[in-house]
Order: sequence, then C-alpha cells, then structure tokens
Amino acid sequence: MAVGKTFDQVVHAVKLEAGWSTHASTGRNMQEQIEHVLRRVYERTHEDFPWPHLLFERDIDLQAGQRHYSFPSDMDPNRVADAWALEDEQHVWREVDYGITPAHWNTYSPERDERADPVRAWERHNTGGGAVMVEVWPVPRTSTGVLRIQGMPYAKRLVSESDIVDLDDQMLALQAAGELLARQGSADAEMKLQQAERRYQQLRSNQHGSNPQFSMNPKRRRTPAGVQVRAPRT
Repeated sequence: MAVGKTFDQVVHAVKLEAGWSTHASTGRNMQEQIEHVLRRVYERTHEDFPWPHLLFERDIDLQAGQRHYSFPSDMDPNRVADAWALEDEQHVWREVDYGITPAHWNTYSPERDERADPVRAWERHNTGGGAVMVEVWPVPRTSTGVLRIQGMPYAKRLVSESDIVDLDDQMLALQAAGELLARQGSADAEMKLQQAERRYQQLRSNQHGSNPQFSMNPKRRRTPAGVQVRAPRT
C-alpha cells in the first residue's frame, strides 16, 4: 500500500489517470474540481473501513470519584475499536465493555457514590453542548487506574500541497479520476472505477487478518463483568 504521498502528488496522479495535462497551466476551475473530488473520495474511504495502519491508542488516567473524562481530542469518538482498564497493583489489563445501563447502576451507583476498581464498562457521554466525554463504570475507588482506548483518527483536512495523505494513493487517484471522467461522459470512466474498486478490495483483503471488529458493534458486547486478556502494547 503506497501511503505517505503528498496531496499535490495524488492530485498529479489523478490527472495522469484521467489522461489530462499535468502542466501548471491547468485551468484553476479544473484544479479546484480535482482537489474537491479527491478530498471527498479520501474522506469517504477513510471513514468506510477501520484501516489497521491508522489505529492508535490513548491512555486516560482515572481519578478517584471521577465519573466523566475528556475524550482524546485526536480520536473519532464514533470509531473506537477496543478499551482496556489497568489494574495497577497487579499490572493486569482487563477488557472493558462498551455500554452502561441501569443494570450496572444497580450494582454500583454513582448517585450513591459507590466506587470500585477497576472500571468494567465505558460509554460516550454527550454533554449537551456538542462535546463528547468518556463515562466509566464503576466510578473509580482510587487514582491508580488507567483506561486505554484504541480507535481511529479523524480524516485529515487536505488543504496544502504538502499535506501527507495517509491512505493508498493509487486507490484514491483511480477513484477520483473515474468520477471526474464520468462527469465528462468519458468511455474510460467505468474502467477507472473498476480498477479503483479492485484496488480497494485488494487492500482490504491484505489487511483482513489485522482488521479489528469494533467493540461498538453490538455483536461484540460482552457481560458487564469483563474478562482478563493479554496486555495490549505499552
């Protein structure tokens, strides 16, 4: 997978795939159209699949008696893969479920200030002002725990020519060229779109073994008790 090309390099590749001139004299209107379509194709493809090479982790230090925490600013709250809680005394990590329900509160109620370690469940909490926070259950008893969240970043804002594109340049260039050629009624449009789809499916197939099944998926939800797992990368 050819990742790491600049935005300008991928724009250049789109022109080559479409059979257009790559000289700087390309009309400004056409240049803006190419860049706009490429940005949209990139954003859609970024959000369409949990690309394993983009997954990253962030740690949240838990505090005694604190129920809500700031969500990692560089992680998309809608694309979280997994979460673990650290039992500090034993240095053991436990998998943390997504979803907090009244059944959890019946066991440890934050309203009654009932606390326990480690946290066994978490959930996105909407503050009402647009901000998303992390809610944990039960409320921590001590300040020694850590919640580790693994997820996807937001799609990049491709603005300047030197911005680095973190997805495969061939896949994006073929798709953008195919869409632009289709607008012009070109006979080559379908061929380019087919090539883009084959490239996309090939990349997904190559990463199938490392592709996470997101815990946000109800099929992956487990019992509130949680289970002990091998520690993730530290």
